[in-house]
Amino acid sequence: MLLEKEIKELRKMLPFADRQKPSVSAVGIDWQIDHSCRVILSIIKAITTSDPATYKWQFRIWRIILLPMGWFPRGRARAPRAVTAKEEITNENLLSLLDAVEQKLGQLDDLDPKSYFMHPYFGPMNLKNTQKFLRLHTRHHLKIMYDILK
Repeated sequence: MLLEKEIKELRKMLPFADRQKPSVSAVGIDWQIDHSCRVILSIIKAITTSDPATYKWQFRIWRIILLPMGWFPRGRARAPRAVTAKEEITNENLLSLLDAVEQKLGQLDDLDPKSYFMHPYFGPMNLKNTQKFLRLHTRHHLKIMYDILK
């Protein structure tokens, strides 16, 4: 399953959800887990409702550089409001989000390869690039969480 290892790692972070380290991140582990899940869920919604017939590749330098490198710079981009919690983040909410992610990930298995979602910096991303992005984005936030715990 896509992101199986990453989802397990997010679950392992739940006991440390209250941890923060301002020298690493302005937000704590709870926010990192919440955001990671919300990004996955919003992308799954976007890509499953896209029309593959309208997909058109676009040149985007950041996608071409960063996806193959497998790395995102820290502190450069701000999370859109749509993928940040509006309510208090609780362990109960985090468990619910993680369960929803595991349930929805299977929807990607049968999609047309030209299914896509529109990323604000990387442009239209087909299924293959979307899967790379989801893995990379989740790992990026896991690294931040591990640095908070150091």
